[in-house]
Amino acid sequence: MPDTRELDQIQQELNELQSRSNNNKQNITSHEAVCQERYDHIVKTLDILHDKINKLETLATQGKSSISTLWYVGTAVGALAAFIYTITQIFPR
Repeated sequence: MPDTRELDQIQQELNELQSRSNNNKQNITSHEAVCQERYDHIVKTLDILHDKINKLETLATQGKSSISTLWYVGTAVGALAAFIYTITQIFPR
């Protein structure tokens, strides 16, 4: 039959293991709560960035038409300026 001192030591070790296990459970729960909060913050930030990217995409799409309009207007103004310059060079004052 085992000695009572061994049983007491085993019981003490079991109690210590149970205490560590409970402490680890609390630490894991706390860590999971912190991770969940970080995850929620990251998702919120990504949603904001997604909205900003959509707005930029909209501006870029609208900007294409305005850029092409500016291109044609600029070309016409440049051609008119070149024509006027040529005329003034042909017929000096």
